[in-house]
Amino acid sequence: MSQAGTSTLEVSPATVSISSTSGSSATFEITSNSTWTITDDATWLSFSPASGSNNETISVQSSSANTSATARTATVSIIGGSLTKSVAVIQSGSKTNQSIIFSVIPAKTFGDPIFTLSASASSGLPVVFSSVSDKISITGNSVTILQAGNVIVVASQPGNNSYNPASAEQSFCVNPIKPSITITNENTPAPTLTSSSAVGNQWYRNDLLMPNGSNSNLVVSEPGEYKVQVKVDDCLSAFSNPFPIIITGDVNSSRTEIRLFPNPVGNKLEIAGVNESIEELSAVDLFGRIVKLPVEQNGEMYQTDVSNLSSGPYMLTIKSGQTIHKIRFIRK
Repeated sequence: MSQAGTSTLEVSPATVSISSTSGSSATFEITSNSTWTITDDATWLSFSPASGSNNETISVQSSSANTSATARTATVSIIGGSLTKSVAVIQSGSKTNQSIIFSVIPAKTFGDPIFTLSASASSGLPVVFSSVSDKISITGNSVTILQAGNVIVVASQPGNNSYNPASAEQSFCVNPIKPSITITNENTPAPTLTSSSAVGNQWYRNDLLMPNGSNSNLVVSEPGEYKVQVKVDDCLSAFSNPFPIIITGDVNSSRTEIRLFPNPVGNKLEIAGVNESIEELSAVDLFGRIVKLPVEQNGEMYQTDVSNLSSGPYMLTIKSGQTIHKIRFIRK
């Protein structure tokens, strides 16, 4: 405790910092039992109040921006009786803006190996990569793919005493893997195609989108070439391999006794196992177009020339006596 009549004067803190912009401010506290006045040694600083008594909060404010990259300091003097205290006011220097050059990240496919990111800051300072996506993980500049979907990666540089922070971002797709198709109920009027993906499917028939074909299973009622594509977010897989379907529900039960070879075939198709003479032979393509074929008999074997057919799947229709046989073959 001070003795009666003894002046006391304290300031806190002894140093305050303000930003480089004009109008930036800070405060400090005066603790005193007497009157006091304030002066400073800088033209770019103002303070309020300039005088008073006892305890007070003092506000200091820059009247101009510090355009230099180097910080500047003003000394504020508080005089109370025979006592003088000082506060250092430090205005930071103006930081230089920096920019990030972030290389484009090409689309990836789920299952691709670890890949690296590339970015640089105009300041030459190191860049840090981050992402909130659960579809990837990042270690340093290495990215591990965890699942399919859209991904945003941020390249950032936090800045320092000379440079402001900067960031840039890139988005890219991790596309789903190419789906495959399996078939059940194959030799029925309504075979079922199944995509290897449980979600995100879109089916196509003869390259036309099927409006109701978004399930993993597709019951087929029409001949054609079917394929499926998988979508996650806005990221698309490659199309599956085309799957040709020729509806065979009207195939005679005796069809399994007939053999075609080679199958797939080049130019000449051999037919074996027909019990009666072949009266008529034709091929039906995926679009239902019928092409009559010549037939030659050689003992118990028959032969036909399919060289005029385009490559793809066909249904061979054999009229023999009162029986019509239908067997699928592929023209190479």
